[in-house]
Amino acid sequence: METNQIGRNIIRFVVIALLQVLVLRRITPTGLLFPYVSFIIYPILFVLLPYKTPKILLLFIGLFLGLFLDFFYNTLGVHAGACVATAFFRPYLLELLLPRGGYNLSHNLVPANYGHPWFLRYAGILVFAHLLIYFSFLLFSPIYSGQILLRTLASFIFSMLFIYVYGVFGFGEQPR
Repeated sequence: METNQIGRNIIRFVVIALLQVLVLRRITPTGLLFPYVSFIIYPILFVLLPYKTPKILLLFIGLFLGLFLDFFYNTLGVHAGACVATAFFRPYLLELLLPRGGYNLSHNLVPANYGHPWFLRYAGILVFAHLLIYFSFLLFSPIYSGQILLRTLASFIFSMLFIYVYGVFGFGEQPR
């Protein structure tokens, strides 16, 4: 990984993590569907990491990010478990969604490089899995299966809107 790419990922990590804990954590929407919505955007950090990120580094990033979020959300390992699971799952998902020509190691994982359908499948599966794991850990009972699924679906819609817009416009992410 080149130095400016490492710096860009570190800055993105800090900005998104702070946005999540300082702004989005405080948003408590009301209404019919909104009590089930959580604005969770930090899975974009896993979505946009370079393809060649080593698996062990992914797991450490997931653990660090999860513990950071748990500290602010006071959730005792819920975010850490979901982040580590997402980091573990990511390389297998990338292999499953391998584009016809393979991955170009110098390309970022953004719609401009691999197409909008590929990006939506990749980000959608990863974010949905993350949210499902997160809400399963948070509620942690089969009695709440319906609520887990409803919270996952409602939060997925809002999270994917942000992630897709960020992926399309890049905000510092240059397609190569």
